[in-house]
Amino acid sequence: MYRVLQVENILFRVFRSTFIRHSAVFCDLFSLPTPSGRPTEGANDTTPLQLPDVTARDFERLLWVLYPS
Repeated sequence: MYRVLQVENILFRVFRSTFIRHSAVFCDLFSLPTPSGRPTEGANDTTPLQLPDVTARDFERLLWVLYPS
């Protein structure tokens, strides 16, 4: 299963399991309950999980570490 994260104006589709495995913060974030009647943040492109304090360049660097070639 994937999650959609928005960093600056860029949407990233990432595997939820990879982020949970490598980060306690994302593990907690992805396990938060969704209020009834509201869409799950990060479930699709229209409701991305926003990371406002991260630059796209830094996030891309993180992805290079998590998903090596």
